[in-house]
Parts: sequence; C-alpha cells; structure tokens
Amino acid sequence: TCVQVHGGMGFIEETGAAQQLRDARITTIYEGTTQIQALDLLGRKILGGRGQGLAGMMQDLLDRCALAAKDDALRVDAEKLGGAIRDLAGLTQAIAGRAQANADEVGAAAVDYLFLAGYLLIGEALLRSAQVARQEAAGSALAESKTALLRFYVDRILPRAEQHRLCVQNGGQSLIDLPEALLA
Repeated sequence: TCVQVHGGMGFIEETGAAQQLRDARITTIYEGTTQIQALDLLGRKILGGRGQGLAGMMQDLLDRCALAAKDDALRVDAEKLGGAIRDLAGLTQAIAGRAQANADEVGAAAVDYLFLAGYLLIGEALLRSAQVARQEAAGSALAESKTALLRFYVDRILPRAEQHRLCVQNGGQSLIDLPEALLA
C-alpha cells in the first residue's frame, strides 16, 4: 500500500505518508464519531424531516440513472445503481415504521444506513462522470477510462453496500436485546 511504499509506519518519515495515515484515522474522533454522524443523518435530517428532502434527492438520482441507461455502454451499471437506490428508499420507509414502535431502531440502523447511502452516492457520482465524459468526448481515452472506472465500482465496490442493506433490513432488535454486560 501507499504507506508501505513510502517506508512503513515507523522507520522512515521522509515523505509524510505515515503521518497522513495517522491523521486520517483520528479525524473521526475530531469530527464526532461515525455513530453520531449517522444518527444526525438518519434521525434528524431524514426521518426528522419526514423524508421530504430525501424523496426529492432520490428522484433526482433515479432520473439520472434512467437517463444514463439510454447509453448502451452505461445501461447495465445505471440499472444496477438505480435498483440499489430504489432499495434505499424502501429501507428508509421500513426504518421509519420500526422507529415508531421503538426509537432505538434508528440508532441500530444508522451506521449501516450511512455507509449504504455513501456507496450509492459515490456510484451515482461515477455514473454522472462517465455519462458527461461520453457525451462531451465520446470515444476518447477519458470517456473510456471513466466508463471502466464506473464498471469496476459497480462490479467490485458497490456490492459491499449489500451487507449494509441487509443489516438495516434485518432490523435492530438483536442489537437492542444484547445484554449490556456483553458490551463492557
């Protein structure tokens, strides 16, 4: 990896790569934990707003996927991404329903929801990038590389979102039911 190429984590500090890695790992502590960020996203911004902002954003994302799917080279990736975005909309409704019965469901789902949304938004950004490159410079090396990067992401990275989707879909009762002594 980059840190190994630049001398590891303790013997050579000429390039600063090791310090960058250490700094990057601590930023979640400085900015607030992932759980707090996730609770803010899901609890306050999405569910607190009754999903209004999310619904508009989801429709925009789905519209972009539908537009990109008109390009044969992007169709498969756009359809996969669009399906995952539709799944997120359904999961959001399911969380809202479970949260009415037990508010702890929001906390149990929040981090997985944050990661899932992140994977989908990155995928959509790569789709849009490939689409623009193909429209403005069809056949160019740039357009082909953007398309290849999108395909790689959809085939190799986006499937990681599935584990987060399943965790959210399964609900938080098993987490809520864990005895506190097991967490100490």
